[in-house]
Amino acid sequence: VLNEEALDSSAPEPFDSRAAKNENAKKIVARLAASEVLEDDVIYIDSGTTTMHMIPFLAGKGRVTVITSSLNVINMALDYPTLDVLTTSGALYVPSKAFVGSSVIRCLRDFNISKIFLASTGISIEHGATNASPLECEIKRYLTGLPSKIYLLVDHSKIDVASLMSYASLASMDCLVLDKLPPERYQTYCTTNNVRLLTPETSVNSRTEDL
Repeated sequence: VLNEEALDSSAPEPFDSRAAKNENAKKIVARLAASEVLEDDVIYIDSGTTTMHMIPFLAGKGRVTVITSSLNVINMALDYPTLDVLTTSGALYVPSKAFVGSSVIRCLRDFNISKIFLASTGISIEHGATNASPLECEIKRYLTGLPSKIYLLVDHSKIDVASLMSYASLASMDCLVLDKLPPERYQTYCTTNNVRLLTPETSVNSRTEDL
């Protein structure tokens, strides 16, 4: 059953409140996503309470360039000298602790990004990837239009949730990263639309096939 969040004109839920929810599941998702990063990759890490957890898992990857508009990603990366961090310009949007605005998009046009790791407030087959902030949606829409490999990171609690605005269909993603397998209809949808599912289960199966 699709849960369409009751949203009014108030600001999204505070970042720290969102960050405390399902933290272990978010770290599982982040670890799986980080396993896709290779040395010398140029990646974009979105603002979000899941994507930020990728940073510790990038240790040992060698030199990786991380482009981000997220204050949390920037601060976490300070402890990892092999990460070359490039920040966007923009106006600080406090509810997400991230920079937003048209200047962010102008800045991103200068970079050749190989892999993009996006966050979402909620996903559904009907509404795709959604977000509570129109300012962030503008940036996410731009990123999904780039010729880069697009990863969408969500934990299981965000399945069948539709937030204020949609920024992309699930079919436009290259890979959907979750902490466990989604319901069967999502698996069928991903297979039909050539969207790779990356979960602990599929990761184990992949490693077994490589043996």
